Amino acid sequence: MENEITKSAINDAIIIEEIMTQPGNRSQLDALLSEIIHEESLVEIARSSSTPRWVRVAAMRRVADESALVEVALSTNDWELLTGAIKQIKTDAFIIEISLKKKEYNKYLHDRLKDIAEREVDGLTLNNYAKTADGATMRAFSVERITNESVLCDVAKTDSDKNVRICAVKRIRNQTVLGDIAKADPYIDVRSHAVMLITEQSVLSEIAKSNNMHAIRKSAVDRLNNQSDLIMIAKNDDYLVVRAAAIDRILDKDTIADIKKIALPFKSVCREKGHDERIAGMGHDNALYSCDRCGYSYIREDDGREYLFHEGPDHL
Repeated sequence: MENEITKSAINDAIIIEEIMTQPGNRSQLDALLSEIIHEESLVEIARSSSTPRWVRVAAMRRVADESALVEVALSTNDWELLTGAIKQIKTDAFIIEISLKKKEYNKYLHDRLKDIAEREVDGLTLNNYAKTADGATMRAFSVERITNESVLCDVAKTDSDKNVRICAVKRIRNQTVLGDIAKADPYIDVRSHAVMLITEQSVLSEIAKSNNMHAIRKSAVDRLNNQSDLIMIAKNDDYLVVRAAAIDRILDKDTIADIKKIALPFKSVCREKGHDERIAGMGHDNALYSCDRCGYSYIREDDGREYLFHEGPDHL
C-alpha cells in the first residue's frame, strides 16, 4: 500500500513538472491533468503563481474538494481564478469564509452573498460581519441588510472605510448619533449624509451654530426653523453662504432688512493696503473680487455694498 502511494506521488510529481515546463495545447494539458492521481497535486498547480493562468484555471476546474477551492480563492487576486472557484463552491459557509477574508470586490461573490442573506442559512450573522469582515464590500453588504440600530450606529462611527460609514448612516434614525457624526467624522460627505437625516431642531441648531465645516453649518441651517437661532447665525457666521442661508429662512421681513444693514457690509482691506484686486467671478448682480496677497475674497454688489466671502490669513 505504501509503495502504491509513493508511486502515485512520484507519478503526480513528474506530471506536475511536465505541466509547469511544457503544458502543450489545451487538449494535451487535459490529458496530462487527467493522469494526476491526487487532488492535492491539482491544487498545487492552481495555486502556483509562476504557472500560466490558463493552466491554473484548467487544474482548478478538476478540483472537487470545496475546502481546497477555498484555499485557491484565498491565495489569488486573479479575477478568473477567484470567480471560477466561487462558481464551483456550493457550500454557503465556504462562500462566507471567502467573503470575510477577501477585500477585493467580485460580482459573483457579491451575488452569492446576496442569495445567502436572503435565505438566511448556515447561521449567517450579518450583525457580526458588518463590524468584523476584512473586506469593506462585505461590511457594506451586511450593513445594507441589518436592522440592529446599535450595530449600525457603531459601524457609522468607527468603520475605517467612509463608504461603509455612509451605508450605515443612511439607515440610522438616532438623532444624537447622527449629530455626533455630523460633528466629528473626518469626511464632509459622511457628515452631509448625517445632517440630511437630522430632524430634531435642537440638534440642527447646535450644528448650525458651532460645526467647524461651513458647508455642514449651511446644511443644518437649510433645515432649521428656530427664528432666534437663524437671526443669530445671519448676524454672526463667518461665511456669507451660511449667513445668506439663514436670512432666507427668517420669516419677518423687517428683521431681514435690519440684518442686511448690519451683518453683511464689509470694507475692503485690500484697497487700504494698496493691493491689486482682481475679479474672480461674476454673478447676476454682483462681482466676486479676490486678493492673492491678503488671501481673502469679497462680493461687491451694484449698489456698492461689499460682503465678506472668505477671510484670508492676513485679514484683520
